Amino acid sequence: MSRAELLAQIKEAETTAAETLEAARQERESELAQARQKAQQMMASEAKAVRDEADERQAQARQSIDTAREGILKEGQAELDQLGQDCEGRVEAAADRFVQLFMEARDA
Repeated sequence: MSRAELLAQIKEAETTAAETLEAARQERESELAQARQKAQQMMASEAKAVRDEADERQAQARQSIDTAREGILKEGQAELDQLGQDCEGRVEAAADRFVQLFMEARDA
Protein backbone atom coordinates (compact mmCIF):
# COMPACT_ATOMS: atom_id res chain seq x y z
CA MET A 1 0.00 0.00 0.00
CA SER A 2 1.44 3.31 -1.04
CA ARG A 3 1.78 6.31 1.20
CA ALA A 4 -0.91 8.19 -0.74
CA GLU A 5 -3.36 5.32 -0.35
CA LEU A 6 -2.56 5.10 3.35
CA LEU A 7 -3.09 8.83 3.79
CA ALA A 8 -6.37 8.61 1.86
CA GLN A 9 -7.57 5.76 4.09
CA ILE A 10 -6.56 7.72 7.19
CA LYS A 11 -8.34 10.82 5.89
CA GLU A 12 -11.42 8.74 5.05
CA ALA A 13 -11.33 7.17 8.54
CA GLU A 14 -11.00 10.61 10.13
CA THR A 15 -13.92 11.87 8.05
CA THR A 16 -16.01 8.84 8.99
CA ALA A 17 -15.05 9.29 12.64
CA ALA A 18 -15.95 13.00 12.53
CA GLU A 19 -19.28 12.20 10.87
CA THR A 20 -19.95 9.50 13.47
CA LEU A 21 -19.08 11.91 16.28
CA GLU A 22 -21.34 14.60 14.79
CA ALA A 23 -24.19 12.11 14.37
CA ALA A 24 -23.71 10.97 17.99
CA ARG A 25 -23.68 14.61 19.19
CA GLN A 26 -26.86 15.37 17.26
CA GLU A 27 -28.50 12.21 18.59
CA ARG A 28 -27.47 13.17 22.13
CA GLU A 29 -28.88 16.68 21.69
CA SER A 30 -32.10 15.26 20.29
CA GLU A 31 -32.44 12.80 23.15
CA LEU A 32 -31.75 15.56 25.68
CA ALA A 33 -34.39 17.75 24.08
CA GLN A 34 -36.88 14.89 24.14
CA ALA A 35 -36.02 14.15 27.78
CA ARG A 36 -36.50 17.82 28.70
CA GLN A 37 -39.82 17.91 26.89
CA LYS A 38 -40.95 14.69 28.55
CA ALA A 39 -39.89 16.05 31.96
CA GLN A 40 -41.89 19.24 31.35
CA GLN A 41 -44.91 17.22 30.30
CA MET A 42 -44.62 15.04 33.38
CA MET A 43 -44.31 18.10 35.63
CA ALA A 44 -47.32 19.70 33.99
CA SER A 45 -49.27 16.47 34.34
CA GLU A 46 -48.32 16.14 38.01
CA ALA A 47 -49.14 19.79 38.66
CA LYS A 48 -52.57 19.27 37.10
CA ALA A 49 -53.11 16.13 39.20
CA VAL A 50 -52.18 18.06 42.35
CA ARG A 51 -54.55 20.92 41.41
CA ASP A 52 -57.34 18.47 40.64
CA GLU A 53 -56.84 16.70 43.98
CA ALA A 54 -56.79 20.03 45.82
CA ASP A 55 -59.98 21.09 44.04
CA GLU A 56 -61.63 17.79 44.98
CA ARG A 57 -60.62 18.13 48.62
CA GLN A 58 -61.85 21.71 48.66
CA ALA A 59 -65.19 20.64 47.18
CA GLN A 60 -65.51 17.90 49.80
CA ALA A 61 -64.68 20.37 52.56
CA ARG A 62 -67.29 22.81 51.23
CA GLN A 63 -69.87 20.04 51.10
CA SER A 64 -69.02 19.00 54.66
CA ILE A 65 -69.28 22.61 55.84
CA ASP A 66 -72.58 23.09 54.02
CA THR A 67 -73.97 19.91 55.58
CA ALA A 68 -72.86 20.98 59.06
CA ARG A 69 -74.27 24.48 58.50
CA GLU A 70 -77.62 23.08 57.40
CA GLY A 71 -77.73 20.88 60.50
CA ILE A 72 -76.96 23.85 62.74
CA LEU A 73 -79.56 25.99 60.99
CA LYS A 74 -82.21 23.29 61.35
CA GLU A 75 -81.36 22.83 65.01
CA GLY A 76 -81.47 26.59 65.59
CA GLN A 77 -84.77 26.89 63.76
CA ALA A 78 -86.24 24.06 65.85
CA GLU A 79 -85.12 25.83 69.04
CA LEU A 80 -86.54 29.10 67.77
CA ASP A 81 -89.85 27.44 66.94
CA GLN A 82 -89.96 25.89 70.41
CA LEU A 83 -89.22 29.26 72.02
CA GLY A 84 -92.00 30.82 69.94
CA GLN A 85 -94.45 28.15 71.09
CA ASP A 86 -93.34 28.61 74.72
CA CYS A 87 -93.78 32.37 74.41
CA GLU A 88 -97.24 31.99 72.88
CA GLY A 89 -98.28 29.86 75.85
CA ARG A 90 -96.85 32.38 78.28
CA VAL A 91 -98.46 35.34 76.51
CA GLU A 92 -101.80 33.57 76.62
CA ALA A 93 -101.35 32.78 80.31
CA ALA A 94 -100.24 36.35 81.03
CA ALA A 95 -103.24 37.75 79.16
CA ASP A 96 -105.57 35.46 81.13
CA ARG A 97 -103.91 36.56 84.38
CA PHE A 98 -104.20 40.21 83.36
CA VAL A 99 -107.89 39.80 82.61
CA GLN A 100 -108.37 37.96 85.90
CA LEU A 101 -106.60 40.70 87.87
CA PHE A 102 -108.54 43.36 86.03
CA MET A 103 -111.82 41.63 86.77
CA GLU A 104 -110.85 41.24 90.43
CA ALA A 105 -109.90 44.90 90.65
CA ARG A 106 -113.14 45.93 89.02
CA ASP A 107 -115.22 43.74 91.29
CA ALA A 108 -113.44 44.91 94.41
